[in-house]
Amino acid sequence: VVLNQSPDFGVPISFLLDGKGRLAAIYRGPVSFEKLRDDISQLDSSPEQRRDLAIPFSGRWNTAPRNLLLQSVANVFKEGGHLEDYERYAKMDIVLKDQARQMASSPEERKRIDQQVGDMQFNLARTLQADGQTEKAIQHYKQGLTVKPDDALAHYFLGQILLSNRQVEAVEHFQHALRTNPQLVAARIQLGKVLRIQGATDEAIEQFRRVLMEYPESVEAHFNLGVMLTSQGDLEKGIRHLQQTVQLKPKNLQALM
Repeated sequence: VVLNQSPDFGVPISFLLDGKGRLAAIYRGPVSFEKLRDDISQLDSSPEQRRDLAIPFSGRWNTAPRNLLLQSVANVFKEGGHLEDYERYAKMDIVLKDQARQMASSPEERKRIDQQVGDMQFNLARTLQADGQTEKAIQHYKQGLTVKPDDALAHYFLGQILLSNRQVEAVEHFQHALRTNPQLVAARIQLGKVLRIQGATDEAIEQFRRVLMEYPESVEAHFNLGVMLTSQGDLEKGIRHLQQTVQLKPKNLQALM
């Protein structure tokens, strides 16, 4: 017999947590002292033993129990704005997936799990980045890249974080992103800007020209090219790009100046 039925929640309802704050039991309705005492005595049981204690009768499992859907729980916390809980459950999900990876029966299964771990690390990093927790975000981007090393967007977003005080490292990540996805214009623009700041003007000009080959209406590419070409003495071409900047974005005060 296969049963898949969850009883309704009622009042009163009680929850039993173990010493690490993890949910061990749910009591729908009044709970006796004897039942509570017995459950407390089982808190150190293995997950398999707890599973067998949770069902109302003995029997044989037809399939192996699945892992908890911690990613779904994490996403609920994220949507509700509870970032601490989101981070905690996301990390637990990553640990479970890493354990599954070590037990994978084939390279294909291991690769599939790697993709999942990488995506979870990147999602966590993006959330922490948006919340201003940059060091944590950097850590999770790098952890994700160990299992998913050619994720262009992850390299790009990591490069963005590193721009403020680790420009050399930022350049490496922008370049890696473009090797993986040459059409990632945002990474090419950022790379051009950093190269310009570092004084690598010719390389920066090349990056912005490549942007305009794909996206001839890129305001940032026209503006940066105009500034650099003008500073090199190529006034005709520089002014042409600055005029194009103003045409595309009339309120660009920098180009007008």
